[in-house]
Amino acid sequence: MEELVAANGGSSEFGWAIYEWPRVWFEFQHHAVWRDPDGKLRDQTPRADNESVALFLPADVPYSGDHIDTQWFPASDSTEILRITEIQKEINDLKAAYFNKVGFTSTMDDESAKPVIALEHEKAQILAMMNYMPSRNDLCPCMSRKKFKHCHGR
Repeated sequence: MEELVAANGGSSEFGWAIYEWPRVWFEFQHHAVWRDPDGKLRDQTPRADNESVALFLPADVPYSGDHIDTQWFPASDSTEILRITEIQKEINDLKAAYFNKVGFTSTMDDESAKPVIALEHEKAQILAMMNYMPSRNDLCPCMSRKKFKHCHGR
């Protein structure tokens, strides 16, 4: 972002990229966009094919260069949805040691990955128990950020 601003003018704007997993949760990721010299906000983040675009909420979120945890907010107060959201937070906490300052991860060794795999398995079991089936245009439950129809719904 610093290089973009230096080369083209404008400024960085910090806030939250907001994603929805329909009927499950809202995910808030700390994010930066470029405010071009005309004042228009532009997200310069490369996206995977068919990845849905997030809503960006500008916020006065102090940024020191350290990783800021993603936040999840359940879409309902059902026991299952609350547990899935809690599991995701636990997974994030386990992976936190592998984040560097800008959110990239290093590889977890097999032993460190075991609790993450167990939690992902528990999450999948809860979704199966709920008979959760995403619609074609929902985000895929595999967390690829692709629409279900372009991922596991083929």
